Amino acid sequence: MTDSTTPAPSAQSSSSSAYTYPSTFPNTTPSIPKPPSQPQSQTPSTPSPSPTGAFASFICHVAHLEKALQSAHSFFDNPLHKPSSRTRLGHGTSFLVDRVELQPGRYAVIKTVRQSQHSPTQWRDVLLEIRVLLHKPIRYHPNIVRLLDIGWDGSSEIASPFPALIQEYAEFGTLARIQGGGCLPLSFAVKQKLCYDVGRGLSILHGCGIVHGDLKHENVLVFANRYDTPAGQPYTAKVADFGGSVMDMTDQHSVPMNTFPYEAPEIGQKLSIEGVKKTDVFSYGMLIWRCMLDCQDVLSAINFSLPPGPPSTQHRTLLNKLKTADHVLESAITSLSQHPTTRSLPSQSLNLIVGALLFTLRGDASLRALDRAQARLRGMTASASLDYVLIKDMANRGLADGQRRRTPGRHGIDVDGVGYALGRVAGDDYDAQNNLPGFRPDLPQPETAGFLFEPLKLRRLLDWEQQQDMVAEFKAAAMVEKRAGTTTVAAGLEPWSAAFFLYQSFLSGFGVVVDGAEACRWLRSAAAASEETASVDYLAGAWLVRAHRALGVVNPLTRGEQMDYLYWGLIRGHRHCSTDARAVMESEDDAGRRSVLEDRMFEARYNHLSRTGGTGLPFFISRRLTRRWDTPEISVLDDLIRAELGEGYDSSLRQGLHPTEAIPIEPAPEQGHKLDTIFVNNKGHGLLHLVATLGNVTILQHLHRTYKCNLNLSNQSHSDTPLTCACRAGNMACALYLVENGADANGTQFGEESPLHCIVNFADADMDVIVGMLVAAGADMEKASNASRKDVRAVLADWEDSGSMRCSPLGRAVLYQSLYAVELLLRHGADPWARPTDSKMVVMAPVELAAVLTLPDILQAMLSHADADSTPLFDECGMLRTAHSASLTPYDALSLQSRIIRCGSLYKTNLMRTLRILRDRRLRLGLRADESSPGAQLCAEIELGNRDIVEALLDLGHHVNVHTNSSVRAIGYLAAAHADSHSSIVMSPLVNESKDLSAVHVVAGCRSRDWNEYSQISERIVQLVLEMFPTAEALGGHHVHPSVGTPLTAAVLAGNKSVVALLMESSFRHDVDRAVSVEYQLDGVSVRESLTPRELASKMAHDLTQRLTLSNPSSSAKDLNQLITTSEIMQQLASNNQDREAQVASSNLSKTIRAIKAQANSSHPQDPTASLPVDLSVVCEEKASGWREGVEMTEVMAHRTFLKAFRSADGPFGDGITGAMDKAFNKRPAELRSS
Repeated sequence: MTDSTTPAPSAQSSSSSAYTYPSTFPNTTPSIPKPPSQPQSQTPSTPSPSPTGAFASFICHVAHLEKALQSAHSFFDNPLHKPSSRTRLGHGTSFLVDRVELQPGRYAVIKTVRQSQHSPTQWRDVLLEIRVLLHKPIRYHPNIVRLLDIGWDGSSEIASPFPALIQEYAEFGTLARIQGGGCLPLSFAVKQKLCYDVGRGLSILHGCGIVHGDLKHENVLVFANRYDTPAGQPYTAKVADFGGSVMDMTDQHSVPMNTFPYEAPEIGQKLSIEGVKKTDVFSYGMLIWRCMLDCQDVLSAINFSLPPGPPSTQHRTLLNKLKTADHVLESAITSLSQHPTTRSLPSQSLNLIVGALLFTLRGDASLRALDRAQARLRGMTASASLDYVLIKDMANRGLADGQRRRTPGRHGIDVDGVGYALGRVAGDDYDAQNNLPGFRPDLPQPETAGFLFEPLKLRRLLDWEQQQDMVAEFKAAAMVEKRAGTTTVAAGLEPWSAAFFLYQSFLSGFGVVVDGAEACRWLRSAAAASEETASVDYLAGAWLVRAHRALGVVNPLTRGEQMDYLYWGLIRGHRHCSTDARAVMESEDDAGRRSVLEDRMFEARYNHLSRTGGTGLPFFISRRLTRRWDTPEISVLDDLIRAELGEGYDSSLRQGLHPTEAIPIEPAPEQGHKLDTIFVNNKGHGLLHLVATLGNVTILQHLHRTYKCNLNLSNQSHSDTPLTCACRAGNMACALYLVENGADANGTQFGEESPLHCIVNFADADMDVIVGMLVAAGADMEKASNASRKDVRAVLADWEDSGSMRCSPLGRAVLYQSLYAVELLLRHGADPWARPTDSKMVVMAPVELAAVLTLPDILQAMLSHADADSTPLFDECGMLRTAHSASLTPYDALSLQSRIIRCGSLYKTNLMRTLRILRDRRLRLGLRADESSPGAQLCAEIELGNRDIVEALLDLGHHVNVHTNSSVRAIGYLAAAHADSHSSIVMSPLVNESKDLSAVHVVAGCRSRDWNEYSQISERIVQLVLEMFPTAEALGGHHVHPSVGTPLTAAVLAGNKSVVALLMESSFRHDVDRAVSVEYQLDGVSVRESLTPRELASKMAHDLTQRLTLSNPSSSAKDLNQLITTSEIMQQLASNNQDREAQVASSNLSKTIRAIKAQANSSHPQDPTASLPVDLSVVCEEKASGWREGVEMTEVMAHRTFLKAFRSADGPFGDGITGAMDKAFNKRPAELRSS
């Protein structure tokens, strides 16, 4: 719906030109239009951007970071974590912290931002926290708190639009809590391990270029130790709270946050990168000192007195002088000899502490050394720690040298990839530094940019107002012209990205009404980016002609401008641009101009196939080659080879080969031929790959006959052979030469594609010949492609990640929409129903793929060729469900954007024809529609907002008269009908006749573990029920139940404080002083008596307290939580003017809870060895694989086997240095040692 009062925007010309690959393609590009300078909204009442101006970019950046983790579960999918009971743990300046129960006995922490108009840095604080916790080396580290989920429910009590961070719950709270509050002192060995844990967490942060900035007891969380070694260690410490972190460091920096008196003396100065890290090391020393003093005030320990209130500038300056002069260090050492728990320590323990302090609390930052302090806390002597650091530094230099010598383009499984995979699929901990202090100090740093907008996912999570806020910020960002030194409104969101996201918003109805004209306008804006980014601007340019035609929007660009976008789109790998160009050229009446356009598109196709190898990536353009390897002169090429091989040139030549003699086919030597070691680009392609791609068969023949070489050589990045490259580039002569001379028709075992997967790039006539040749040479018609990660391929044109799908050559032909290739492969015996069985990964049958992609001609061709009636194939409903679920494809193939880009203006027709084919097949086979109930799929499409799919289903005879709402939607529907005086529906309050329970009693009796906080589902259900039955009178004779009493007493019995809060806000609050007969458990015995809700809560609390203190001194977390919840319910029911006796009772209960906690945390009888240093070289989070002969190896088992091999230097895995360091300095458990 458009606003008729708003004039349509017009394109404006600009002198900017599209990107050209230097030295390869001619710069003949006409000018490209700029986006409208003042885009006018065509949606009424557009909200203005959020005051913080970063909501949109924040969400999009977090989505980008999360995507990089390659997790099977997305924060933006339907959450796995649905918390029930909620308990406030505390709050800080930025966050409210609540504990929630995810499952019975499993808890997590929710950190919700406290929104404040006076704190413009809030978005920064939250983003810092998320950027740190989503970075792979940190996310799975055993000593960094783990982020479990992100909640996007803006319905919290503080009405904050910020996301809630769901983190793992620390059973023992902070380090300050377990050491303070009257708790018994921890043993030396336990304190040593806790401090060492913190050092490991700090080390991984520094290795990733991150400075914590506010390290102290209160920012360290303590968990139960999950591992058996070392023995006698009940805790694991994890570093938390990264809102004050410093990252993205380049030159001079300062630390934005610190806490007196734990900060370094130079904290207020501009510091180098290493200097900023040294401030953390000083704070670490303060933490070690404070920990050894059992959390005593460190200033009191050195007689530094302060008046009440915040420290003055004078006191800060004085203390900094003492720190700089090493007076604090000396006083700290002295205090250890005076403190009760440290003065009697054995000398080796005391020396360990002093050694750690000597490398942390130094006033001269250059004398601080985190690795030396860690080594001492690990249990090493002073001399051993020095030797270790020297060897570790040599190892780090060796790793750096290895990286510099790495073969171009080589990638594959490595130790980090295995470790991160275990963290992702098994929840394992993984330390990239392998418990080796200071090892690998230059790990990858968190990304600084990148935005991902997935409106279909976010539409399910954000309410309409939040969506509107994002759209408003997109518009504000899109209208800002990006200049050097300026930033956009949306905190780093580039104008072209914002414009592209607006296109997606108007296409999907995210925060706006679906509007094709607006979508196309913003797509044009994104395509005309002011600077080239090879991201959304490339996609927009390749899509805009197709989008305008599909959506029926007049394209204001000239024919030449449209063709220019299509020219570059085809070169960059967007195959549909060739089809779109033909349609544009057909509209050109002048034959001469049409011929010029045709020649230009022919040039684009040539460059796409030869210079990008059919991938859209400039692998083989001149400036990407290490030498002028693309020369057409044979003599020049020979000179280049001689210069590259040097002394090895002569040995690379074939000897005594007659010009007419056939070259014998023989296996390549293990070390490879000399020519095969030449890499022409950074992707590890060899000379044969380059020549086969460029299509120069003369040079290919010369190389093959002149030099010893391997025709089946795999390139380093994708394991492509020269034959695969020739087929992907559509070079017939080169492909035939390679096949005739013995090249493997199947490529290599680990290649992503076989030659048959690439036949669509040949001309039709050539395709007939090459397929016959490949099949005759033994090509496997059903060979599945190997999946590869999107970030490894980095093919922008594959924006939907189709390359990760494993399919046969026939499936690949379907994916490329080549009907000719499909029919050809069918004639050669390809099976449209075949599923390769050589992998546990999902591999779809080609016929299924054709249906899901809505390609009716291809689908019909395969069904006509071999429609196996006995073979299950989804019907129209099953296809819709399968496509939406993304179970066969890595995306929803029925999203409007996907169908428009894939099918163009036929997207509606193709859908209708595909559904009709599947429906007719179902009817022919006499099957019922595959849906849970009649009309279910139609209702699902209505809810998704897929209007054209709804229309197609209606045309096919699906009924609309079936109501299939669930949970909230169903109850909302019934509530509205109940309130409508004209409705024939009248709801009875009695919903459970067997137990005589009213609707209000049923929701009041909901247990905390069943309470679903996601999107306030449970709360909204309770509110809807209370709207239907708002008073006691509305319940009629069902207000007071014989066993659970009133709704309020029922909620108290259920222990659900959320329901209690809702009832206390309703008219049922008047029952708070009403005594009714209730039945409840008292000391395990069922008791019935007349009580008010307050009295009932008090009795339940008293009973819990007695059981915990008398019969179970070491109470479980579940028991304590139940008591705490009951105590909170008592406070909810308390009146403002409650009597003195009730106040005393409440105070006594709080004291009792604290005493029980202290008793639960108290130490066991002291072990004589607890005062001695513990050897922490045995710390190991790695787990045994559990595999043995005769047991099928699972994915997790395989990963754990690989990790052991990498770390223990078993076999050919790894770099050798990691294994050597592990063997020298780590004491692995027996089951993890090398055999």
